[in-house]
Amino acid sequence: MTDLEKEKSAADKLQQVIPESLEDQKNANAEMVLLHNSMKEKIATVNQENNSCVKRLDESDEYINSLQQKIKMLVNEKDTLIGRNRTLEEEKELFNKHFASSEDRVKGYTSELDDLRQKLRQQEETSADLRKQIQTLQDQLGDVEDKLKKQIQIYEDDKMTIGELTEKLHN
Repeated sequence: MTDLEKEKSAADKLQQVIPESLEDQKNANAEMVLLHNSMKEKIATVNQENNSCVKRLDESDEYINSLQQKIKMLVNEKDTLIGRNRTLEEEKELFNKHFASSEDRVKGYTSELDDLRQKLRQQEETSADLRKQIQTLQDQLGDVEDKLKKQIQIYEDDKMTIGELTEKLHN
């Protein structure tokens, strides 16, 4: 085979291959266009999902920030309440000490009051006894006064009688 024949044979083969290759290329190109469109749809879907995720992350960040602010407020409030609780506990302890001291004083006063009541009862009993004795003595004094009056009357009567008798004797 000469060079020309070789070239012709190569050209024939190439002509046969080119249409097959062109058809394959068209098919491959169509597949690539479908694949490209499919990829565009997937990219659009992924972008939508990404945007949705970013939006949710932003919302979550805002929510987390609001929760952090609430936590700070609650921690401050807790610290304030702890301080107030300490103050109240100290006041309570002080009041308990004063209460215990007051209770001891009240017990002392109660004991003293009971003693004074006992003494008052004894004094009242003594007073009642003394009143009875005074009444008895007043009754006895009244009897003695009556007897004395009678004796004085008798003495006066006797004195008059003696005076009369003395006068009669002098006459």
